[in-house]
Amino acid sequence: MIWKPFTIRLPMAGRQTIHGPYAALMALMTDCPKPSPKRDAAMSACDAAIDGSGSVKRAYSAFLAAVEFEGLTLASEPTVLRKRQVARDLRVVGGTQHTWTA
Repeated sequence: MIWKPFTIRLPMAGRQTIHGPYAALMALMTDCPKPSPKRDAAMSACDAAIDGSGSVKRAYSAFLAAVEFEGLTLASEPTVLRKRQVARDLRVVGGTQHTWTA
């Protein structure tokens, strides 16, 4: 699975496009500071996807569930990326390149 970017409206950051597990984790940490079961599950799933011990699909689903639970608004629906648009989505986290595919 390739993470399908979407835009959400966050209380502090405003509109933000979430491109992968790292961006999702940062959004949860900064804009949903109050612990909740859905938030904690999403943070754990995103962290696992970042370090390679979990799946991107699980992180994606958990993040969307947390967004819904927290009452955050999707500003755009997730879109399917075309292969030629994104062969792979690379992010540099802690000096390590990660590929957000499962």
